[in-house]
Amino acid sequence: MAIDTGWLGTQGVDAPKFVEACGSFVHHVHFKDVQAAGKHETCLLGEGVVDLPGVARALAKLGYQGWYAWEDEPEDRNPMLSAARNREFIEKLLVAL
Repeated sequence: MAIDTGWLGTQGVDAPKFVEACGSFVHHVHFKDVQAAGKHETCLLGEGVVDLPGVARALAKLGYQGWYAWEDEPEDRNPMLSAARNREFIEKLLVAL
């Protein structure tokens, strides 16, 4: 199973609880954040409604050792700056575990 946190946020799903429920079926994580439930408007990681720190903690509890990817659709900002910033966000998030 591949977890896409952006779509969980879009649908108003509690992402950490969903990850915990999926357990050992999780084989890939796709970090994305969205501005609000009900819409699929992306934003920089950590600036939206998705509990990404909670997702990271849930994955750590599961012993997840797989890949992490991220996505942003920066139509209003420089994608290279978004990429650097989102990478830093993920690295800090994972180191904090």
